Amino acid sequence: MWERLNKHCVQLLGAGLIATATGYAAVDRDMAQILSPNHTAPGQIVKISKTLSSKTEMPEMRLFIRTPEKRYMLVHLSTEWTLLSERLELTTGDDIIVQGPVVKTGRVTAMIAKSIQKGEKKIVLSK
Repeated sequence: MWERLNKHCVQLLGAGLIATATGYAAVDRDMAQILSPNHTAPGQIVKISKTLSSKTEMPEMRLFIRTPEKRYMLVHLSTEWTLLSERLELTTGDDIIVQGPVVKTGRVTAMIAKSIQKGEKKIVLSK
């Protein structure tokens, strides 16, 4: 039962995050599908984007990373202060490893980071 509930929550979260990323105001939760429930993606940061959350009014961070296979991936992190409180500074060109589910809504595929590692420092964002 918990696994089913967790899957449902990730679908809703994925739909909301991708709606924020793409600018679509409303996305049907049935359109969001989990491609991989626990994916590990090493990569290099290409772009860091900060957007103001309409719910919390705090800047949320998104990354675009380039994987070793030369694919680009959108990664939703957390609020900026979460990373700053853990003393993790991210800049363009950093090599990182991100873990979390990969979700797809429409034509947009993104990862919702559960943890991020830069060098020896690893931060768990959610369980």
